Amino acid sequence: MSTPRACLVTGYLRLDLPNRSHAEYHVLGARLMAAADGHELIACGDVSWAPVTSSTGPSFIRTTVDACWHWALSDGALLPAGNPEKDTRAFHAVQHEKTAWVAAAADRTDADILVWLDYGILHVPGVTEALVAEFLARAARRAPRDRVGMASIWEGPPPVTPVPHRVAWHCAGGVFTVPRHLALPWHQEVVDAAVRMRNRGWATWEVNDWADAWRERPDLVQAWRCDHDATLLEAWT
Repeated sequence: MSTPRACLVTGYLRLDLPNRSHAEYHVLGARLMAAADGHELIACGDVSWAPVTSSTGPSFIRTTVDACWHWALSDGALLPAGNPEKDTRAFHAVQHEKTAWVAAAADRTDADILVWLDYGILHVPGVTEALVAEFLARAARRAPRDRVGMASIWEGPPPVTPVPHRVAWHCAGGVFTVPRHLALPWHQEVVDAAVRMRNRGWATWEVNDWADAWRERPDLVQAWRCDHDATLLEAWT
């Protein structure tokens, strides 16, 4: 019987937004990928950075902002006005690309579980390289094989579609796990949610569309409760 395996998927497209510099992202991402040493790694992004080589050798999926599926969908849409310097159309497009990157990665690995971790997740208070390594090992053994594993700050799924102008923290956003055979179906559920939102004239945060996808398919998600801290990676303990 083969040993269960997890593949880390992460990604970064340079936007030079005011909340964090490109140099800071580069340091955080390098630390993340070094922490994943010993696990398969698939990195996604543009030519502004190069993935750190691990013992398993990373695969790199190259793309650009205007190639992101949500970029075209959000053309002409209303955007949330909470932080217009950060929450730009490009930002929303890149955030929505997470599920697409994981679906693309599923075609490049035979790992049992794909684990999405944000490229900058090590900025979160309490999240360390050791915790990342422990989470990847635990996901390989214990992540659900029939559902998406989702970090959830608010108990979900939401009873109704989230409003577009306020972040719905039913899904934390920085991490999820998915068995390889569900990566594409989960992505399609998110696309469908984003299309429903766009039909109302809006583009919103990816976590709102994830929450609406979960609302539509409550059978597809198994959540663990967390906050904006190390509990993001404390599933299945």
